[in-house]
Amino acid sequence: MVKGGAQNVSDPPAEEDLEKVFYATTVFFSKTSKLGIPICVDSAFESRMCWLFNVGREAVDGTFPQLVFNPKASDAVGALLRCARLDYTTTVEDLDSRDLRFYCLGCQGRERKLARSWRDCAQHAKEAKHHTDNWQLLDDEAASKVRAVETSNLKDGRPRFYCPRCPAGGQFGRLCPSGDLVEHLKKYHGISDPLEKLDASVFRWDRTIPPEPVVFPGGGL
Repeated sequence: MVKGGAQNVSDPPAEEDLEKVFYATTVFFSKTSKLGIPICVDSAFESRMCWLFNVGREAVDGTFPQLVFNPKASDAVGALLRCARLDYTTTVEDLDSRDLRFYCLGCQGRERKLARSWRDCAQHAKEAKHHTDNWQLLDDEAASKVRAVETSNLKDGRPRFYCPRCPAGGQFGRLCPSGDLVEHLKKYHGISDPLEKLDASVFRWDRTIPPEPVVFPGGGL
């Protein structure tokens, strides 16, 4: 039924099959999402509102509209797990916590070599015209450099960040792009250079929305 780890689900599903929906390889996309980010199942799945993924749309009943499983993205995540020497039963939350970065070897020879989080790898696989079953895992040093570039990327237009100092429903009690949050912290909270103090008190992000991919520092590994 679902490739890459959740296959062979019985019909109707047995109780032991339900665990497979939490595997990282179980990748869904929303047809109405403007971000195109994969919607993966974890312990917070039921509590999420679709507006996190459908910018400008209001959730009516708190469900995800038109969720579609993507086999190509699922296979790509399975390839990522093999590349990182992880078991196919690896869950979404476990892979999120590792915060790994990968490079698509199918993109070799192109001018812009992009480092991607696993969620963005899934999105890339969904959209790419070439094969996406071959990846390179960045080592810890390279991945740390990439994360530093991601953090300081004020052009990241994805609404990944929120201000923990503002109450929910307040001016910035919502997800917003990084550049908007930096200006907000300067203007309303008197933090002159938020990028120098990237702790949870001033700069938080939603882990379910990955950063935009960045070019490897120095142009490569």
